[in-house]
Amino acid sequence: MSEIGVLIPSYKPRDYVLGCFRALESQSLSKDKFTVYLCLNGSDKSHSSFIAAALSKFSFDYSLIEVGMSGVSNARNILIRESTEPYIVFIDDDDYISNYFLEELYVFRSRERIVASQVHNTLNGVDIGPNYIGSFTRRHKCQFLASQLYSRKIFSSACAKLIPRILIGRNQFNTQLSIGEDSLFMAHISNNINEIYVSSERAIYFVNVRSDSASRSYESVFDKYGRLLNLMGKFSAILFRSGYDRVFIMSRILALFRKMF
Repeated sequence: MSEIGVLIPSYKPRDYVLGCFRALESQSLSKDKFTVYLCLNGSDKSHSSFIAAALSKFSFDYSLIEVGMSGVSNARNILIRESTEPYIVFIDDDDYISNYFLEELYVFRSRERIVASQVHNTLNGVDIGPNYIGSFTRRHKCQFLASQLYSRKIFSSACAKLIPRILIGRNQFNTQLSIGEDSLFMAHISNNINEIYVSSERAIYFVNVRSDSASRSYESVFDKYGRLLNLMGKFSAILFRSGYDRVFIMSRILALFRKMF
């Protein structure tokens, strides 16, 4: 029975997606334990044909969803609704995972816990070591972490972790945001998270450093300030809601304030 829904949004995919698929094919976890859900969004028939042909070469179970509207947040929201598994893993289509990634995270699963992996950057297919999240998780591998405030770097991304569906509830990614939507989504579900565990180095999420990704695209100073102020407002709206760690949410707001200067 499938236990993990691997959710992959994809916009006009290129050959890099094959590396993501190959990594899923090579997982040590039995293939009946996970299902891959891929949402092809805002792409044309050539991309649809490319993805369908690519997926047909692999043996893992998958569901291909196509929508006309582009946007990673909208695609992720659709994938959450379409999948049924009790645990969710988000993967970007240009990234990939180590062979023991799903098994390692699944072993330490709990309905009240997120399980975070190690995180490395890759450049042109070469592992160049831990990024800012990975530097933190490497220091705390095979450990339970004390608090959300202490673990705040892990909350910067929705990827590189196993998330119980029950913790997501009715929360969704904000479709108005193209940068910062991950940290806002993780903040929204933080009130349901009671435990945070960091995996060993058997589970590594590899981030493909691409100059044309949304987070690295050119942004004017005016746009940057507008985006950060918008995010600060959205985090501030969470600050005094019942059940949230106010110090943790405030740390997210202060981090945005520092980025402005």
